[in-house]
Formats: sequence, structure tokens, C-alpha cells
Amino acid sequence: MMDWKVIENRLVKTYEDKSFSDIIEKLNALAKKADELDHHPDFAVLDYNKIRFELWTHSANSVTAVDYKMAEIIDTLFG
Repeated sequence: MMDWKVIENRLVKTYEDKSFSDIIEKLNALAKKADELDHHPDFAVLDYNKIRFELWTHSANSVTAVDYKMAEIIDTLFG
């Protein structure tokens, strides 16, 4: 499994970047991918250079295959 943690039926991971603008640039790229996949992550920007993602399928109230796909996309953009 990837290095995401499963917490309360959600995949959770925090990334650190160089700056706030770097995070926003990557979020803009992620937005396009999320729309294509029709699966949108919850996230919070922490401090100025960290972002925390939570993934789960709302209709199933659990982690599904599409969440793992989104995690791979996020890892590619933010990892």
C-alpha cells in the first residue's frame, strides 16, 4: 500500500512544499484531474507550505478504488 494512512475510513496524507504559491499551482493541476475523474478530494492548507488531503467515497462512506486512484494522482503532483 502507498504511504497514506487510513484514519476513520479515509485515506489521509500531508505534503510539504516550498511555498504557498507552489501548493496553489499544484492544486490547480489537481482540480483538472479531479474533474476528469469526477472525484474531488477534501484538503486543508496548513501554515503556508503544507497541505493535508482526505480521500473517501462519500456515497460508500469508506475508501474505494477511486480513492486509491486519486491518491496516486496526488502523489504524482505533490510527491
